[in-house]
Amino acid sequence: MNSTQPPSTDELSSSPSLPLAPILSHVTVLRRAIIRYIIVLGAGFGLAMGFHSELIYVLQYPLRLMNYPLELGFIEVTEPFMVSIRVACLSAFIVSSPFLCYEIWRFVSPGLYLMERRHVLSLMLASWLLFTLGVTVCFLLVLPITLDFLVNYGSDFAAPTLTLSSYVSFLSMLIVGFGLVFELPLVLFILALMELITASDLKHARRYVLLGSFVCSAFLTPPDWISQVAMAVPIYLLYEIAIVIVGRLEKHRRT
Repeated sequence: MNSTQPPSTDELSSSPSLPLAPILSHVTVLRRAIIRYIIVLGAGFGLAMGFHSELIYVLQYPLRLMNYPLELGFIEVTEPFMVSIRVACLSAFIVSSPFLCYEIWRFVSPGLYLMERRHVLSLMLASWLLFTLGVTVCFLLVLPITLDFLVNYGSDFAAPTLTLSSYVSFLSMLIVGFGLVFELPLVLFILALMELITASDLKHARRYVLLGSFVCSAFLTPPDWISQVAMAVPIYLLYEIAIVIVGRLEKHRRT
């Protein structure tokens, strides 16, 4: 037998000393994690579809806080069913997000040191809490004020008729947008941990961030100025909070 003959694929995958073996092992672990998450996501979707009427009723909470009484309607036969699917998908994603974080943690933790594991776990928990906080603030505070202003503004010259599909689209865009925006302090904190930015850098960039917050809100919100302002202001406030956090981090490093 020729000793210089290259090893076969089976030999590569079975030999722990060759690079392909750990790669295949990681791919297998990742595939199992994805399958588990898809199962949980699918179970959440099925459960949400079973309670779609209750979920849509909950999503109408901001409408019930308005001064102007308004009920949802639909103009297409398939609209209620399609909206139910959309609401179920959104609910399943939000409910399953802690499990997604857990699966990511399980995948990356074996390659980390003990101190790194603590940092990653804390950052993932903070990410989920900030996203949840953003969704809660949007749903309980921003949406009632925004809807009340927009509907009452238009009611001076037209009769408001809000369809189920348009309302859920408006609500979903704002909720997801606010959840992502509230991750800003955590992103800047991670960059500061990596020593890529400093508190002084953040202070000098204030004017650009103020402009960028309105540009960002224009992409993440429906095309009305009240929604854009409602998101741009929290973005800038979160940026100021991040400056304080990064400043304390730098002070802790010096001590």
